[in-house]
This record gives sequence, C-alpha cells and structure tokens, in this order.
Amino acid sequence: MQKEIDIIQKHAKELKKLEQSEQYLFDFLNTKSKSEIEGLINDFSFVRSDFSATRFQPVNLLRFDILHLLKEGTQISSETVENIKIKIIEKDEKYFSKYGDILVNALNNYPQKKKSPFVNWQRNYCIFFPFIYTNPIKNETSSALDKVVDGLEKALKLKNYKSHIVDFNGPQNYGTSYCWIAGFPENKISHRKAYQLFLKISAEKIEAGILAGWDINDKASNTLEDFNTIEEVIEKLKASKETVERKNNALINYWKFAPGENGIYWDEFYKENIIAIGWDDLTDLKTYTTETLAEDLGVENSDNSNQIWNIENFRDASIGDVVIANKGKSKCSLP
Repeated sequence: MQKEIDIIQKHAKELKKLEQSEQYLFDFLNTKSKSEIEGLINDFSFVRSDFSATRFQPVNLLRFDILHLLKEGTQISSETVENIKIKIIEKDEKYFSKYGDILVNALNNYPQKKKSPFVNWQRNYCIFFPFIYTNPIKNETSSALDKVVDGLEKALKLKNYKSHIVDFNGPQNYGTSYCWIAGFPENKISHRKAYQLFLKISAEKIEAGILAGWDINDKASNTLEDFNTIEEVIEKLKASKETVERKNNALINYWKFAPGENGIYWDEFYKENIIAIGWDDLTDLKTYTTETLAEDLGVENSDNSNQIWNIENFRDASIGDVVIANKGKSKCSLP
C-alpha cells in the first residue's frame, strides 16, 4: 500500500502548489497546449446544453469563456477572471453574443440576486479545478485509493464495514490537496453520523485514528495522529477498532419530520415504510456539495440556511435512528 500512498502524495504536492500560488496556477493554465485546451472544451461541452436548462450556473459560463480565451491564445490572469465575472453579473449581451442566442437568453433569464453569483467561488483554484484535476491524474488517484481501502479491509479484518472514499474532487473535498478514507459500520448510512476509522493523505504527511462524524459533534473522541508509513497507520487503526465499534453501537440519532401539512401523507408513508421531504427537482443528494446545493436552491448564504441543513440531515439519517413524524405543532402521527 505504500506505493499507492506515494502516488497520491505526488499528486497532492502538485495540487498544493497550484492551490497556494496564483502565479503558478495561471502559468499552469497559460502553458497548456492547444490540444489540451480543445480536449477540455470537448469534455466541458455539457456546459453548452446547460445554457438552455433551468440549472444555468454562472461559474460554468465563466469557465466556458476562459477555455475559449485560452484556445485563442489569450494569456489569462486574475484580472481576466474578475472582468468576465463583471460581464456575467451585468449580463453583457454584446460580449457573450459570440456564443449564440441560447447562451445569451439563459444569461438574461438568470435571476438577479442581492449577492454576487460568485459568492461561493472566490478562489480561482476552485474555479479552475476541473481543468487541473483531469485524467490520467484522476484515474491514478482513484485506483490508488481503492487499493489502499482493499489493503486496510484485509489488514484490519473489517467485516460488516463500508468505506467512504473522498479524492481531491469529492463532494466534501472539492478543490483541496488531500484525500481521505473513512471506515465505519455498515448499519450507519453516512460517515457524517458515525465514529470512523479515518485516514487522511496530504502532500507532506498521513494522519490516522478515530474521527467522530461531523454531525456527532464529539471532538473529544478524535485521536488523529501523524504517521510516516502505512504500517504505522495499520497499527494505529487496529488499536482503535474496538473503540469505534463500541461508540457506534451506543449511538442513536432522533429525527422529527412533517409528513405533509397536518400529517396528510402519513398513512401513505407508513404503508410504504418511507419518509420524504420536498424539493422534488433535486436529484441524487449524494452528488451535491453544499455549494452546488445552494446554487440549485437559490440560497445566497449556504452557511446559514435551514433548507440546506434539513436536506443534508435527511440525506444522512442512519439505520437504527428514531424518526418522529409530527402532525401540526403539538401532535405526533401514529400508526
């Protein structure tokens, strides 16, 4: 497994340089070959179809325009990015007319908001991450992480466990220079609501130990330490396994939800053995980051939104949790 760790750390070091230095980032983009740029434009062709859809995203228009500027030989900089942002915010029809009426109409139909549509996209590194984290790096990283997980499962004898793997492009990890793996009992739906056997791989080090899921709010139980080799990691996780299982067995979460106004859908939900909430237009919740969820819902402040909090909690409920269905403000629905 050490070979796979070395592969991941090699890519992490390069990403960290791009993350920390805007000069290095723009040098990287401006020196891409014409064939690389054309390949990215083809890979990014889904953006053009998005221009006629309800899920139009200004950041994708920004990326789309940058790619075409690079193809034309324009040297881009942070000033270039800011200027295009302004053109998008001001809905500059003349500038974007070169891409056709469908794009211009989509831009014009995008609702004006109090805050900038780029409020969640302040870092150029994150904006351009789809141009950075491409194959073969993506495939090499994914394969290496899978092999590390297989090795840990065998070394730790992890029966009835599942693993949550997050590479440099994961929903909770977008545009970072580290990867991580969380192992937890299979009766827990999400790593966020479980005590985990945790491994984080970054440019200079690897960390391992017990980590309490984000929603548990029990930082005192975290035992992460720095290690130099995978052999040291395995010994640490072996010693942590019994504690993780004991803590998870004692963990039960309680939830309240409304089965429609005044419990109107309760009989249907009870018969089908399901719970459900609104937002029918959303797709697989596991594919959303907080930022993309905020964009699809039109939420301007993702850090202080009951909508996002409710949806992410609904997504992460676990087997064995207790769910209470309310009926109005003072009653519960009963079978």
